[in-house]
Amino acid sequence: MKIIHIDNVDPDTLARWEELCSETTLAMQNHVMPYITPISHAVEG
Repeated sequence: MKIIHIDNVDPDTLARWEELCSETTLAMQNHVMPYITPISHAVEG
């Protein structure tokens, strides 16, 4: 396996990688949202 420093990555490849990471993050947030239960509630006081 070849390891490449991020400064040496092709800009198009890096842009695609960032796009995939954003899509994956959003998909995971949408997937788990129905299962999240708040454990506290902030009140003004």
